[in-house]
Amino acid sequence: MAGVNTAEGFQITAAPSGIDVRATTSRGVMRGVYWIEDALRLRQGPYLKPGTIVRNERFPRRITTSILPGAERYTETTRPMVYTDGLLEKISRDGFNAVWVWLNTEEAAMNSAIFPELDDPNAAVHLARLDDLSRRALRYGIDVYVYLASGYDFDNRINDSFYRKYPDARGYGSKDARLCTSNERVRRFYTETVGNLFRRAPALKGLVVIYDSEGFYYCGSSERGRAACPRCKSHLPEELAHQVLTTLNDAMHAAGGPSKELIAYNYGRTTGSWVRKLIPLLPKDISWQIDFSKGGIVERDGIRHETGDYNLTLIGPPDEFVEQFQAVHAAGLRFITKTEHAVSQEFIFVPYIPAMEQWYRRVARIRDFDSQGWFGNWCHYGYMASLPAQLINRMSFDPVPAKDQVLDELARRNYGEASAPDVLRAWNYFSGGIRLFPYSDRVVRTPGPLQKGPSHPFWLDPKTPSFGPWRSWQNDLKWTAPWGPVVARKYLALVKEQFGLGIAALADAQRRAVEPYRSAIASEWRVARTIESSLQTVVNLIDWLTARDEYYAAKAAEPRARAAARLEEIALAERENARGILPILESDSRLGYASEGGGLVRGGLFTAELVRWKLGQLDDLLARQLPALTGRAAPAVPATVENIGPRMSSGTFANLRWCCNNIQNPETLTTGYDKTQQ
Repeated sequence: MAGVNTAEGFQITAAPSGIDVRATTSRGVMRGVYWIEDALRLRQGPYLKPGTIVRNERFPRRITTSILPGAERYTETTRPMVYTDGLLEKISRDGFNAVWVWLNTEEAAMNSAIFPELDDPNAAVHLARLDDLSRRALRYGIDVYVYLASGYDFDNRINDSFYRKYPDARGYGSKDARLCTSNERVRRFYTETVGNLFRRAPALKGLVVIYDSEGFYYCGSSERGRAACPRCKSHLPEELAHQVLTTLNDAMHAAGGPSKELIAYNYGRTTGSWVRKLIPLLPKDISWQIDFSKGGIVERDGIRHETGDYNLTLIGPPDEFVEQFQAVHAAGLRFITKTEHAVSQEFIFVPYIPAMEQWYRRVARIRDFDSQGWFGNWCHYGYMASLPAQLINRMSFDPVPAKDQVLDELARRNYGEASAPDVLRAWNYFSGGIRLFPYSDRVVRTPGPLQKGPSHPFWLDPKTPSFGPWRSWQNDLKWTAPWGPVVARKYLALVKEQFGLGIAALADAQRRAVEPYRSAIASEWRVARTIESSLQTVVNLIDWLTARDEYYAAKAAEPRARAAARLEEIALAERENARGILPILESDSRLGYASEGGGLVRGGLFTAELVRWKLGQLDDLLARQLPALTGRAAPAVPATVENIGPRMSSGTFANLRWCCNNIQNPETLTTGYDKTQQ
């Protein structure tokens, strides 16, 4: 097989006598068959052009994870796995060859000779689930990595009696750091626990460990914890991290053999610090992972801001990525790129962001680095078949055609020949929009009211408190930082405008399409419309809060009347926005959903039912609250089914506030609000 030189590489020869698929492994043959299916779909007929093609994977590791509701992720192995054979087949068919599954160390402790007090009576069941999944996944060419964490199983806490018996085992810092790894007995306990894991589930591929900020908590996870610990404070952070990672790595290899892999995931904002000093200390069989976009600089109207994790506004990479990449290669370690493959922090309430040109630029830039793979998503939404997933996996194999050809093939394969030009035009607008986004953690995440979309209420009383620090309803403009309301509004409106143009292009594509492509385009149109509606809500929110401040600040009748009229105008506009998106949300349960992250409840971020509630709140505002405050007559609002919603009763309001204030604690998650209060 001339040219096939990788584990998943393949050669396909099409001739009048038949189609020949050759590879050096069964996974290569499988990828070749998938290629044939894609080629037939692209040609829209059961034939191939005669000749020979060769493909070799550029990225040997292509990792994703499933959808899980709310905080189910943090104790994933304590319940049956969501990975059915059908889901594994879809993940494999989309091009991924690995998944990651969350496991807490406390859920794997069993038959311990070190700390028998920490045994979990259900540990054997948890490990049996991992064993079953990892064996079944191999049939679909998928490896299973365990994301190893500690301290997230809130029903399995370490009690004070344990620390009284073993005072030197107490950890310090975030999540109480659980156990102190400067204690040799603790390290033996983790060796024992990891040994249990790989002996009970020998088909597992390896471990993924965040060691520098969260995930696997120990005293060295934070400077505060290290300084507070009487044992760790005399050690440098890189020494503590080296100790943890080598302990886990050695235990994994001792139980599972040399083919297992530990991925050390550098996640914290530790740029230019001790993390780079750790790299040359690590064993050569540990792989190093860092995010491709975290720490980049977004500039809007002269204001500069350093981004947090997982944005698509910037292509990347930031300087820190490049510097760590260089250090890792100099040290002779494998390097893995962390990127999102479908969503990013701008909009985590849709299954993917259809900014395909921007995704292409991101992946093309990742290809410039000699990476041994990519970790394709944290769990904000979770895996669903999507266009960006198809794109990143197509670009994970060499050779890759030029941008225009790749995107054209993607459009034609998914939406048909007639609609492809309009779809490409839509992707161009969506990509232009995402590049204009005023990205900051305040805008999208903390508190990130954008993620609550068209469910966001508009309050007349400025004393109403905001609803929590994470992806929640807000009643002031602090969330527009660092841009401020004027600049934030300007760019959010520009993003919305670009998405509006893209939506119009998709409407053109749908008119030209034939089935089954028409329904596929409609699905993408609904995704884009949900993004557009959410952008419109936060633009309206900025206008509302600004006009409300002007009303209360006005000293004379004329400016107060202008502000009152403006408030009514904004409320009516937002009512139309919410009414317009409601049937779309009712028809598509993917929209408004998210799997994980502060600000989520079991149903995600917003639902059709919550938008109905918001419409009731707006109607009450227009019919009762505004007239009572301003003396203006209530505007004529047509009675429709969707606006016969709940008023803001004190019971509903209190219940919503309790939910939003407590969703930071996974053990207190609820459905969001009490329907009986309506």
